[in-house]
Amino acid sequence: FFPVYILQNDTQYSLGGSNNAEDANESGTGFDFRTSLGWVFWDRMIVGLAYNYYKASTSKGATSVYEAVSTTSSKSEYGPIIGYKTGGWRFVLSYFINAERSLDAKATDQSGTVVSDVTENRTKGTGYQLTIGYSFAISSNFEIGPSLVYRSVTYGRGSRTNRLDNTDSFDDSDLQTKAIDVGLSPMISLIAKF
Repeated sequence: FFPVYILQNDTQYSLGGSNNAEDANESGTGFDFRTSLGWVFWDRMIVGLAYNYYKASTSKGATSVYEAVSTTSSKSEYGPIIGYKTGGWRFVLSYFINAERSLDAKATDQSGTVVSDVTENRTKGTGYQLTIGYSFAISSNFEIGPSLVYRSVTYGRGSRTNRLDNTDSFDDSDLQTKAIDVGLSPMISLIAKF
């Protein structure tokens, strides 16, 4: 698991900042929760299932130039895992048989009028996750330690709902260019053994 904190001001430029217009900071919080449940065989081999869930919400106020914006993004995936542990080290490979991702974004102008209201979804995702970690025993049944997680997911279908402009919407369909979500994240792992 890992808490998520977001603070950015990239409305005008992708790298942030503004040289000719007022730009409010966008901030928010969320969490990145990745869990595995499984069995350890021969005190070395790990077999089980993985489930990941991410959610973060951000917002920023309106300025004289830019609208107020609020967003909520989430993603989830699940699938089987296989791994190996030796000493405090653990190496776990997860294969995702299904993954989904969504984004809700709404913008209002200074008077409170909604100027944008969009929901996007990506489905039929597959991919994998490789976790390398080391844990320290805090009791006979619990361990805690750092992990490095590489995750790669590709989504094959998608939809978009623009509530103010129906011509900008499309129903759930195959994507001509598949959506990708790849990243490397440090995390804290808590291990419970029963």
